[in-house]
Amino acid sequence: MQGRKPIPTAVKELRGNPGHRPLGDREPQPKVGEPPMPSGLSRYAKQAWKRMVPILLDMGVLTVADGDALMLYCEAYASWKTATPKPHSSDSHLRYSAARSRTAQSNQNRLSKGKD
Repeated sequence: MQGRKPIPTAVKELRGNPGHRPLGDREPQPKVGEPPMPSGLSRYAKQAWKRMVPILLDMGVLTVADGDALMLYCEAYASWKTATPKPHSSDSHLRYSAARSRTAQSNQNRLSKGKD
């Protein structure tokens, strides 16, 4: 397709149809609704799906064609959630502090040996 890309009708409507030309009615209009939850989502992805679907439906922006995009968002959220350390895990803090302490002591020993 050569030339300028056509501007979607929704964008033209938001801009107030500045060209005053007839708006197109041949654009695909997916049905507003909840796409089926894909099988195989991880635990956190399922939680994200169940949290986001009602919000998007209330906003009127979720269509049955959005299932794959929503699935990718939910899995990305799940990846982030599992990669983020738990903030109140005192055990991991103690292990980190002990490791830091040993490293600092080792560095101090090396420095003091080099001064002789």
